Order: sequence, then structure tokens, then C-alpha cells
Amino acid sequence: MKCMKTLVYKLKISYKRLKKRLWSIITDVFAVIGVLVMIAEAANDVFNYQGIFEFYRLHGWLIATVIVIVCVIKNWDCLKYTVRIADSPDVTITLKVCDVLMNEGAVIIPTNSTFDTIMEDEFISEGSIQGQYQIRFFKNRIYELDKKLEDGLAGKTYVELKDGRKHNKKRYPIGTVSRINEKDKRAYFLTDSDIDPKGHPIDVDATDVYQALSSLWDELHREGNSETYSIPLIGTGKARAKDVSRDEVIRQIILSFLVASKDHKITEKLIICIFPGDFEKIDWDSLCEFLKYQSQYANVKPVETKPIGTAENSPKVITYNGEYEIEDSDDISDQPKLPPTQGQLTEKEQMMVTLLTGNKMSRSQISEAMGLSMAQTNHLLRGLLDSEIVICEGSKSKKLFFVPNPKRQLTSDYDHKYL
Repeated sequence: MKCMKTLVYKLKISYKRLKKRLWSIITDVFAVIGVLVMIAEAANDVFNYQGIFEFYRLHGWLIATVIVIVCVIKNWDCLKYTVRIADSPDVTITLKVCDVLMNEGAVIIPTNSTFDTIMEDEFISEGSIQGQYQIRFFKNRIYELDKKLEDGLAGKTYVELKDGRKHNKKRYPIGTVSRINEKDKRAYFLTDSDIDPKGHPIDVDATDVYQALSSLWDELHREGNSETYSIPLIGTGKARAKDVSRDEVIRQIILSFLVASKDHKITEKLIICIFPGDFEKIDWDSLCEFLKYQSQYANVKPVETKPIGTAENSPKVITYNGEYEIEDSDDISDQPKLPPTQGQLTEKEQMMVTLLTGNKMSRSQISEAMGLSMAQTNHLLRGLLDSEIVICEGSKSKKLFFVPNPKRQLTSDYDHKYL
């Protein structure tokens, strides 16, 4: 029944998109007819052979029908788009309209940070990916799933909750993964939200989504089997991330995977699964173009790297020589090389340090203020954290905020023209 419903959804979507391509179909039909007529005329002019025209006259309706069918198939949208990563041509990313549980490879299952599986009173909704997975693979055997999840969490950090909840009381950080195997279908349960004792999500935002994705790729690198992975749009179901759309989730999956793939090979095939019922809520064509561009170009160099052969237009940098002085020289080629932990800030890093001065901001807030993607924001923050220029503050709800390190203040004010 689920398979048939998904098929009907896809047929409806393809039909709607086909109607928008009506002009393309008509153009293709006339193009094919033109080619056939040209062939017949060439045979008549060169060989004085009129048999082709006679064949057309006798089988005109059949030929016309075949032409239309071929042109419709040519313009039929299969709702699947695959690209290869420029740096790693053996690695592909696919956007696909499908049911993630019926797709190939291992599946990523979004779950709550306490790994609750109880389905009474819609605590875990039957319509959610986790609910569908439990019904399909562990119906009437939820206790076995609980045991497998517990085994997969062995040795991982958690906090014991004392808020009176009746179910699981161990809360794991956002991004924690528990791997389980069942019926030749490996699954990775990924925490993407905290929930209250009644199962309602607590203040889920874009930061949680990106933190979950970043941790997922690290976990798959350490414990995965480099197999095909099918991932749904995390944070868009019951988690209800408040400041992120489905399009943004898809873009973050793409960008975070590309960033992680720069350091390690995670898989040769990642499939981003979009449930057919969500198709009308996304911009498919725009996302395909985004995936094509990011895979071919944005992944080639780190975010702050200048293109080869490009002149340095903004030579000003902040150097960390113990005094944190601003270097205003137009020629920095003679500056001594500093230790990696001190280093030099790029222009974007300067902007971020200035933005955080006097502020306490999350990654999503920094991303919005600077006009960067979450992947770019995370990349820049890593360098600042490693250099101890910026420090991270967290809370019990696992929200992360960033502020300048008070022990490492600049000796003069930074020019705010970059903001």
C-alpha cells in the first residue's frame, strides 16, 4: 500500500511537470517530423525512390503515435538528479523523489535525543520516518529495537534527565548516532532534536540541523562501511526546525557533505531522499542547479582560498604575535611566518571576529548576519576556535554560542567597514 501510494504521488508530480513542458514536446515532435520528411525527400531526389513517402501515407497514424510517445518519454521527469564531485569523480550525490525506507543502501533515521521509540499517544508518530521504520522492521518487537539502539550507544556521552519523564531518561547530544542492522537493511539513528516529557520538540533550529549533519558525517567516517547512504530531510518532520525550510535543509545536507568529504571519503554514493508529498514545498529545478554548481566548483578550494592567479585586493590581516596588533602594511610578504595556533586572519575571519565583539551568537545567527552558508560559517569557526580567538559556550539544551576569547583581546579597534 505504501509503495503504491508513493508511485501515485510520483506519477502526479511527473504529469504536472510534463504539462509545463508542453511546448518542448511540441517542438520535439515537429523536429522529428522534419527529419523524417527530409529523409524521404533526399531518397526521392537522389535515388528517385518514393517508397518512403508511400510508407508514411500507409502508416501515418502509427508513426505519429510513436513520435508523440517518444517525445513525451524524452521530456518525462524521472525526479532523479545525480552529479559527480569535481575533486572525487567516483563520489556522487543524488537528489531523488522517493520513500527513503524503500530506497537502496543504508538509511538515516532522524530521532530524538533520548532515543525514545514508544508509539503510544503519537509519542513517535506512525507517519514519521522513525515510525514507519519501526512498523516495517520491528512491529510488535520494539523491545528488540531498544536493545539494538542501546548497544549502538555504548560508551557515548549522555546526561541523566530528572524532569519526571516516564520513558528514556538519558539525553544524548544532538548529532549522536546509533547504528543497527535488521533484515539486511542497516540504519543509522541520528538525533536531531531534544524533546520534552510529552514528546514535543524543544526549540529546534538550523543550528541543530547543521550540528546533526556535521556529527553524522564524522560518525559515518569512523564507523560506517562506505556504503550507499539514503538520507531524508532531517529537521522537517516532527522536529519542526523553526528557522529552516526544506530547501535550506537540502542545501545544508549538500554543503556539509562536501565540506566533510574534503577531509575523508565517507561514501561513493549519497542519496538525498525527498518524500513525494513534500515535492510541492521545494524548488526542484533550483536545487538541482545548486547541487550541480556546488559539486563542480564550490568544493574545489577551501572557503577562504583566493582563486589561483588572483591578486590580493585586501592585504590587511590581523596577526597574532602576542599583542594582537592590526597589520596595515600594503606588502605582507616579509612578515615572519607565525605558528599555526596564532596564524593570520582572512578577511572573512576578521568580519566574524568583529561581528562577535560584544555579542553572543549561534552559528545560524552568524550565518544570517554575514550572508554565508552554514557550511562556510562552520568552516571559518573551526579556524577561529583552533586559534583560540573565539570560544564556544554551550547550555544544557545543547545550544552552542560563540564569543571572542576575553583573554585574547585586540589592542586596537578593527575597522567596521567590513560589516
